[in-house]
Amino acid sequence: MDLQPIDWSKVECCFVYCYLREKDHTPYYVGIAKRRDRITAHHTVHIPPNRANIRVMRSGITHKEAQDWEQFYIAHYGRKDNGTGILRNQTDGGETGGLGRVWSEEMRRAHAEIAKGRKLSEAAKAKISVANKGNFTPKQRQALEPVWKKLGTEQAEKMGVDVDAYLALPQEKKRMVIDRFKYGGYKFEDLMKDLNGENRYERGGLRQKLGAAEKYEIDPEVYLALSDKHRQKIQERFSAGMRGDRLMQHLDLDMRTARSLERYECTLEQWNSLTKTQKGTVKSRWQKGKRGSDLFS
Repeated sequence: MDLQPIDWSKVECCFVYCYLREKDHTPYYVGIAKRRDRITAHHTVHIPPNRANIRVMRSGITHKEAQDWEQFYIAHYGRKDNGTGILRNQTDGGETGGLGRVWSEEMRRAHAEIAKGRKLSEAAKAKISVANKGNFTPKQRQALEPVWKKLGTEQAEKMGVDVDAYLALPQEKKRMVIDRFKYGGYKFEDLMKDLNGENRYERGGLRQKLGAAEKYEIDPEVYLALSDKHRQKIQERFSAGMRGDRLMQHLDLDMRTARSLERYECTLEQWNSLTKTQKGTVKSRWQKGKRGSDLFS
C-alpha cells in the first residue's frame, strides 16, 4: 500500500486520527485532536516513525462529534487489553466512555460498510461475548452460558483450582482468584481461600502497576518501589521503543539525555563534558554511520 503523508490543507477543526501498523496497515490506536502537533505528542503507544502511517479518519467536526466518532471506531475495531479487537487504546474513548452511547444513523451505516466481509474466529467471538457479558438480555445470556462456562473451565484448569467451585463464584471473586494467580505468588491450594475480604489488587491501582511490571519485564518489587515520576518515565521509554535494561537506566535524566547515552554508548560524565557544538558533531557522525570511539575522536 503506497500511503502518502496527511494533506493538512484538507483537515479542518477537530479530527479523528489513527496509527497504522507498518506490516499490514491495520490501525492500532485511535485518537482525537484539534492541532496537528497533538498526534505526534506523548502517547501511551508507540508513534509511527513513518508519518505516512498516521491517518485522519474524520475532520471538520465539533469536539463532541469527534468524541462520538472516536468511540465508534474503538468499538468497531475493539481493544487488545480486553480481548475484543486490535487497538491498543486503554479506554472506550471520549470523556465519559462508550457505555450507553447511542450511535447516529451515519455511524451505523459506516459500521455496516466497514464490517462487510469481515470474519471473526470463534475464539474472538467468545472473547467479545465475555467482554460484553453485562449488556445482554436474559435470553442472550442463556444462549451464551455454554461459551462462558467453557472459558471459565479453561481458566480454572490453567490455575489448577476446582472447576465447579470456581464457576460458582460471582464475577468479582473470580477476578480476585485470577489476580492472586497472576500477581500474588499464592500456592495453588490457597487461591480459593478467604475470598470474603477486599481484593487488595484493586487498591491504589496495584493490579495496573503489577500488570505494567509484567509488561515491562521488571521485577514487581522493584517497580512498586519506584516513584510515580519514574514509572511515568518507564512508560514513555517503552512507548518510544526502548526495552530491557534500558528502561531502568538513568531514570533521573530527561528522555533526550538518556537516549543520547544509549545511542552513542557513552557515560553521563563524557556526554556532559561536551559543548553543544560537540554534541551536534557526535550526532552528525552517528547519522553518517560512525560508531564507538569514532564518534568522539
